[in-house]
Order: sequence, then structure tokens, then C-alpha cells
Amino acid sequence: MNKILAFASAALVAVAATAAVAENVRSLVVTPGKGVSFYMGSKHGITHFVTEDGACKLTVAIGEKPDQEGMNPTGTSRVVMSVVPGKPAKVETSEGQSLVFTCNPDLKTMNFDMPPDFKYTPKN
Repeated sequence: MNKILAFASAALVAVAATAAVAENVRSLVVTPGKGVSFYMGSKHGITHFVTEDGACKLTVAIGEKPDQEGMNPTGTSRVVMSVVPGKPAKVETSEGQSLVFTCNPDLKTMNFDMPPDFKYTPKN
């Protein structure tokens, strides 16, 4: 019985933490082929998706902020993944902040949730 109560308490804490985090996010709705450029701390990122095989094929590239000449002083990391409707994908930054991508059932839109202090620019 104590194990069940401990598990239930842990689950409630996880739900409460998720709800608290959800209140602290900015959410964008993006469409296939339309990207978003964003800044987070010392990093710059670009993301976009296309519809492929019943999922949202997501690409996220993250690197250091460009210098004054527009050049990235170090390498850029790129992640490509399929995000299935109903199963959000999370990318965590080196600063411990999370980006959450949710493919909507219609495959025509994707939600991009980010911390409220991130700056972003939609790309056409």
C-alpha cells in the first residue's frame, strides 16, 4: 500500500510540474516548409518540418549565434526526426531549456513550444 501511495504522490508531482512548465511556454503553430529561426541564450536555431509517411519530419539545427559578419564561429548540430501525431518530441538545449514539437493529427500543422524568453522569427 505504501508503494502505491508513493507512486501516486510521484505521479501527482510530475503532473503538477508539467502544468507549471506549460504555463511558462510560448507556443507557435507552424505549417510544412515554413521555418522558425530562434535565439536561446548563446545559441541560434532554425527548425522546419515537412509531412512524410503519416508523420511530421522535423529538422532542428542549433549552433552558436552568428558573429557580426553572419558567420557561425563553431559547428552546428542538426537533428532530423519523425514526430508522430500524439507523441511530442522534446529537444533540450545545453542550458537545460526544452523545445517541444507536437505534430497535429491533420499533419498540416505542428506546435512548437519554447520558453517565453526565446526570441523567434517565422521564415517563409
